[in-house]
Amino acid sequence: MHESVSDRLIREAMERGEFDDLPGAGKPIPGMGKAYDPNWWVKSFIERERADDERRAAFERIEARLGSVWALTSEAYVRRVVERLNVEVAEIDAGTGRFQQFDADDVIASWKSVVRARSRRIRDR
Repeated sequence: MHESVSDRLIREAMERGEFDDLPGAGKPIPGMGKAYDPNWWVKSFIERERADDERRAAFERIEARLGSVWALTSEAYVRRVVERLNVEVAEIDAGTGRFQQFDADDVIASWKSVVRARSRRIRDR
């Protein structure tokens, strides 16, 4: 039996395990058993875009809330706020890797700079 080049490449990739653990592996194909919809791809695209827009909007709200740390009075409070925000970021990101969590130490270093500058301004009045 003759094996085509594409069949050979697929077989070799399978032997190397390159198709293992693909997204959706072992799960039913979405939409199976439903009536055919010629606009399935448009609806799917819109659904994905809407989810991305909602994620972006939620992340923008989180970033806006991060701005509240400048009014806090202790490093411990700042750290707690950043930790809570990072939990929300992880929930919104849901493993996509699109959104990076806030580095608490970086936020605290910035907070300390703001606090020092504020106290200098008050002192210099």
